[in-house]
Amino acid sequence: MKTKTTITTILGVAILFTGCVGDTIYNTDHPDHGMVILTTDWAQRTSGIALSADYTVQMGDYSAVVSGVTNTLDHLFTPGAYRLRVYNTPQQFSVTGNVATVSEAAPATGSTGRFLQPLPGWLFSCVADMEIEADTDYEFTAPMQQQVRQLTLLIEPVGNTRNKIQGIDGILSGVAGSLDLDTGTHADASNVALGFSRITTGSNAGKWAATVHLLGIVPGSPQVLTAEIRFMDGSPAAVPLVSDLSTELSAFNTDKMYPLTLDGQMVEIPTEAGFAITINDWYTRSGGSVVVN
Repeated sequence: MKTKTTITTILGVAILFTGCVGDTIYNTDHPDHGMVILTTDWAQRTSGIALSADYTVQMGDYSAVVSGVTNTLDHLFTPGAYRLRVYNTPQQFSVTGNVATVSEAAPATGSTGRFLQPLPGWLFSCVADMEIEADTDYEFTAPMQQQVRQLTLLIEPVGNTRNKIQGIDGILSGVAGSLDLDTGTHADASNVALGFSRITTGSNAGKWAATVHLLGIVPGSPQVLTAEIRFMDGSPAAVPLVSDLSTELSAFNTDKMYPLTLDGQMVEIPTEAGFAITINDWYTRSGGSVVVN
C-alpha cells in the first residue's frame, strides 16, 4: 500500500510539474482586462427621500442604466485611466454628458426670461477617477451626493394691512439651471416662481410660505426676491416687494441634504403715496421642512 501510494504521489507531482511549464497563473478569468463591482451609497440624503429606482453608470465608452445598490458592471475594461460617473435622472431633469439641466417652466405672468420648474426631483451624482489594471476585480463604493436642496421662504406680515392680504406671488432670480457633474460648477442663471400660501395653524400661523427645490444658485449672479402683495377687493392696490437674498444664499450650494428655511418680517413703510413694503433682516431657521396648512 505504501509503495503504491508513493508511486501514485510521485507520478502526480510529475504530471503537475510538466503541465505548468510555460503557463502563467492568473487571478481572474479576464487576464487582459479589469472588472468593476460598483456599490452606491445613498446615506447622505434629506430625511424622507426615497432611493432612486435606477441610475446611470458611465465609464469610458461604457454606459448602462442599472438598479439596486450593488452591481457588477457588464463590461470588461481595457487597462488605463477612466472617469466613473454615476447619476440618477429624476423628474424634470435631463443629463447630457456631464451636465445636468433642470426643465424649463412657463414664465410667470407678466415676466420674461428663463424660468425653471419649482419642484424638480432629487438629483444625486458621484464622479471619481479610476486606474484600471488587467487581471483585477475592483470593488468600488460611490458616495452619492445630493445635488438638489429644498428652500423655504417664510414671510411674516406686520402692520395695518396684514389681515387684508389676499395673495403673494414672487420670483427668485440667480437660480442655477444646470450643473457640471464633473466640476460642480453651477451655471445658467434663471428664475423660479414662488407661490406663497398662508399658514393657518401652528406656531407659524399668519405667515406666508413658499417652498422650492433648487439645483443651486449661480455665484456672482444676485439672488433677488421680487414679489407682489395683493389685497382683498383690490384695496389698497397691489404693492411690490424687492429683497436681495444674495448674502443669505451665498452658501446654498453646500450641505444640500439639509433643507434651508429663511424667515423674514414684512413691514410697512409710510410714503407720500401711502406705504411701501420691505423685509427686515432674514434669518435662518433650524429644523426641517415647514408644513403649510
